[in-house]
Amino acid sequence: PRAPPPVPPRLPCESDVTTAGVNVRVMSQYVAGRSHPEAGHYFFAYSVRITNTSTKIVQLRDRQWEVTDATGHTEVVRGPGVIGQQPVLLPGQTFEYASACPLRTPHGSMRGAYTFVWMVTEAEEVAEAGAGTGVEAAAAETEMTVIAEGEKPEFSVEVGVFGLDAQLGAFRGR
Repeated sequence: PRAPPPVPPRLPCESDVTTAGVNVRVMSQYVAGRSHPEAGHYFFAYSVRITNTSTKIVQLRDRQWEVTDATGHTEVVRGPGVIGQQPVLLPGQTFEYASACPLRTPHGSMRGAYTFVWMVTEAEEVAEAGAGTGVEAAAAETEMTVIAEGEKPEFSVEVGVFGLDAQLGAFRGR
């Protein structure tokens, strides 16, 4: 007889990682009221807090999540933004959202990454360069977004691995 696959270790149901001046803190909870263990359906909610700790303006463009159940089966989810948004964060600003995922086992894990872009507003420089051409008036009304010289426009921000565990921190609601 074949031995069952090894059970992955249980992880804390939270993660707190800073990459390139962007901090991502995630906390997960089991939602018993939306789960049906007898049918192999476990539902987990997670809240995400993203804080721009850098001195630059950043924008979240894309996300990728890897959701792994206790058997080692992994699903990859990719898409633009989060919850239909691609938030722009000024230095010191925070964006928070909540989401959820189903799982076939009572515990597993998630990890992922966000793609961000650096944004530098240079409306004053554009206005000075276009002085006397009418460009300064347009620049005063619209901020132009450019990448600082020598910087790559996109960068990846890690979402550290965190546990999904039906035995820890269960939430009974829907």
